[in-house]
Amino acid sequence: MKLMQVASLVLPELSTSLDMGDITNLATQVDRYHIGESRGFPFARTTMKIKKMDVVIPATLSSNVTELHSYLYGKESYVPSAKVEEISAHIAKVSGISSPMENAEEAGTGGGSIRKKEAGKAKAGQEAEKSKKKKKEEQTEAQTEDTKKQEAETESIKETIAKKTRRKQRKRKKSTEEETKETKEKKETEETVEVGPGAALGEKSLETEENADAPGA
Repeated sequence: MKLMQVASLVLPELSTSLDMGDITNLATQVDRYHIGESRGFPFARTTMKIKKMDVVIPATLSSNVTELHSYLYGKESYVPSAKVEEISAHIAKVSGISSPMENAEEAGTGGGSIRKKEAGKAKAGQEAEKSKKKKKEEQTEAQTEDTKKQEAETESIKETIAKKTRRKQRKRKKSTEEETKETKEKKETEETVEVGPGAALGEKSLETEENADAPGA
């Protein structure tokens, strides 16, 4: 019952896609949940006094929301909504903090101070997160190198095939030219034989015989 009272009081102060029915279902099963890991939000933050009040400033709200979606849902390139960007711009204007900062150490519960044990755990968690991120970047880089290598090999194969094709075409062209030349020479030789001295002599002998057979010869 108390959880429902808390939910009814807190929900109007939140900006969420969950309605009261969703909150009710979550609240009734809260004793079944197990928190495997938790982090403070905003991740990157600083503090200052604004109008005599101690205020926690997200640095920036937009970049923190992007990191939050990466942490909760694994979305590495989440783009915050226009409303988030509007609020982030307002905070930057009021506080003067307009650029993202390094993530702050997780604070313990000892009056807001950072306990050594908790700080050590937070630092270890950050180191593990950095190591995971670095490993992912290395894997991405290795995949990129493999892709480039495959593309280079493909281009090399294409170039080799193109060279072989050009070589075959030149060889085929040369063979065709040689065949054409040989055919031409053969034809010229045959024509020379047909119109040579022997052929002319034969024509002359035939003409003499025809004259001898003529009347009055």
